[in-house]
Amino acid sequence: MLQRSEIERYLTKNTNILFNELVVEAFLEISKKESFWFDLDEHYIEERLQELRPEARIIAGEQELRLLVLPFAYIIDAKSPFTSTHSLGVAVLSRQLAEIAGLTEITTLIEIAGLVHDIGKLGVPNKILEKNGPLTDVEFELIKTHPYFTYHMLNKISGFEDLARWAGYHHEQPNGQGYPFKLSGDELCVPSRIIAVADKWVALTEKRPYREALDVKEALDILTDMAAKEIVDRKIVKLLKENIDYITGNKEKEAGYGMIGL
Repeated sequence: MLQRSEIERYLTKNTNILFNELVVEAFLEISKKESFWFDLDEHYIEERLQELRPEARIIAGEQELRLLVLPFAYIIDAKSPFTSTHSLGVAVLSRQLAEIAGLTEITTLIEIAGLVHDIGKLGVPNKILEKNGPLTDVEFELIKTHPYFTYHMLNKISGFEDLARWAGYHHEQPNGQGYPFKLSGDELCVPSRIIAVADKWVALTEKRPYREALDVKEALDILTDMAAKEIVDRKIVKLLKENIDYITGNKEKEAGYGMIGL
């Protein structure tokens, strides 16, 4: 409130330079009320924004929903050249594993969850995502925020409650030592376990700033060891190993992903 005059002068001075004239006029009109400035307080702004949001609903089937979230996957993956197709790879593999597991009724929804499982990484600095070396404790704590934000961002959307869990739990572990919710056992549903395995497989077989991409045998050995330690689900890893020829033989699906449904 005390900066009101200074802010108004700055906007007026930069009209048609930095700011659109009509937007500035609208701002100057609504900002005449003291209540406008009080609404900007951190304790009230979320409530006021909620009042302004339209209550429109988008009714979409699974195919429409997949096309709707696909651009978000491209945006997420574009954060770093080392993850340029990561979300697409996780989505394709999650769908394949869901099909093999017989989850035919929710196969496409699991694929969609795979597309947006890393949406929380939009809040993680690139210098951390692309660091060529071990992360510091602080950097690792920042990395651990991304599934938390994925969960809460998706859970705000009506009808996305299952997708929020499946995507947001991809760093949880059956042994209870994952993050950020420390879930274990029956708290982790099969779709979230599938996406967790898919995420690790794709990450292992991708080039990263600190190592080259691993080959199939190396990646399977690491996943097998993770399964033995209950870092990932044993049954899902078993499905992956038993169907590895089919899975790696259909890698081209990922390359043409942008054309699905079009």
